[in-house]
Amino acid sequence: EEVKGQILYAQIEPTTFCNFRCSQCDNPLFPKERLQHMSLVQFRQILDRLPRLVKMSLVGIGEPLLNPTIVEMGRAAKQRGILVGFATNGSLLTPTRTKALINVGLDWINVSMDGATPETFERIRLGGKFDVVVKNLKGLMAMVGRRRRPKVSVWFVAMQSNLPELPALVRLVHELGVPKLCVQGVHTWGKDPWKAKLQFEQVGD
Repeated sequence: EEVKGQILYAQIEPTTFCNFRCSQCDNPLFPKERLQHMSLVQFRQILDRLPRLVKMSLVGIGEPLLNPTIVEMGRAAKQRGILVGFATNGSLLTPTRTKALINVGLDWINVSMDGATPETFERIRLGGKFDVVVKNLKGLMAMVGRRRRPKVSVWFVAMQSNLPELPALVRLVHELGVPKLCVQGVHTWGKDPWKAKLQFEQVGD
């Protein structure tokens, strides 16, 4: 029997550029020729080919907010009734950009934070500034206010070197008014060199 169906969920990578060089991430090793932004035209073509799409994550190996058309991408998806959101390192959530994203009607924004102190955060998320991300996250929560959308959460990659700071991060997230903190393990990208590099950072089995 032939079963016909349509894709209901898609993860779209709007850019492979990133302004961080995180110690556990494969992005800093990307060859320059693989670094590029998806155009708004390309994005709309994808939407046209996925007419039954229900939910979309604008996330991948890069920082979504580096794509200059990310707001327009979100707007294009929402105009078709698609649930849409993304993960960000939080460094580019300026008041102007945050307001634009909220006005578009994004359904969620996940902010990555792998430490509760500047020392740990900036050691792991090379190129990032802890105080900037905290300030931006605080501003995001203030703008969201009592709105139902976007749902905001903080994501923490648990490693042996930062796990002791998890309780402090729980307190920080609560103080900032973020309703959800998610913890995930280290991603080794399916590559043996990364498994070897991160073997001592693995938490649990």
